[in-house]
Amino acid sequence: HVTGVQTCALPISLGFTMDHVGPMTRTVRDAAIAFQAMAQNPSGYVPLREVSIRGLRVGWPKNYYREGVQPEVLESVETAVETAAELGAEIIEVEVPDMEALTRAGATSLLVEAAEALRPYLDRRGDFGEDVLMRLDQGRAVSGMDYVQAQRIRAKVRRHFAELLTRVDCLFTPTTPMTAPKIGEASVVINAVTEEVRAAGTRFTRGMNALGLPAISIPCGISKARLPIGLQIIAAHGEDDFVLRVAAAMEDGLGLGALHP
Repeated sequence: HVTGVQTCALPISLGFTMDHVGPMTRTVRDAAIAFQAMAQNPSGYVPLREVSIRGLRVGWPKNYYREGVQPEVLESVETAVETAAELGAEIIEVEVPDMEALTRAGATSLLVEAAEALRPYLDRRGDFGEDVLMRLDQGRAVSGMDYVQAQRIRAKVRRHFAELLTRVDCLFTPTTPMTAPKIGEASVVINAVTEEVRAAGTRFTRGMNALGLPAISIPCGISKARLPIGLQIIAAHGEDDFVLRVAAAMEDGLGLGALHP
């Protein structure tokens, strides 16, 4: 409960084809309860106390999602994959399509759509932070042809993912390639390579925004610096309840509830 709040602001869309709304909660089952309250067509589904993933086909990408990842992040996600196998899931190594092209297409889409969403306020340039203003100006400079090409790339990769998710039931990936950076850090070094923090932090998640696929992030480990490490679980379009079921089973199986980052 938050008391004393007397005003509220109407939400502004950032990217009308990219935005995904979802709760942040302590447990998967809490997330399911919150999701049901938020969903346009709630199913009422909340995972049972005991959930089985025996026989589930888990796709473990061998490209892209294992590249440029901090070793302890990759180790924790691999442990989660092994845990799924111990719970009776079948682990199937797969190749994902051109995720770098998809990420670029998603970034282009977001730049343009954010500039359009905030166009009524762009005459108040002093109200924006410099980094946000720079990206809004970039969005205004993107050509219509480049924006259309980005949508074509998204549609092409979406078809490839739809086919991939007929061969496996879900995908396991790291949520981010690194643990959380310090507030204000502009860059991060991953395996001796320096990356911009925002780009690194969204590298594995932006694609799901671009594809419109349901995804959830759950803790799967804690780094030596006592920072949480995330496992992303992805499923086919409309399979939100299924994602929650798999996530609940993994949360139970990993048994990380007693660990505190």
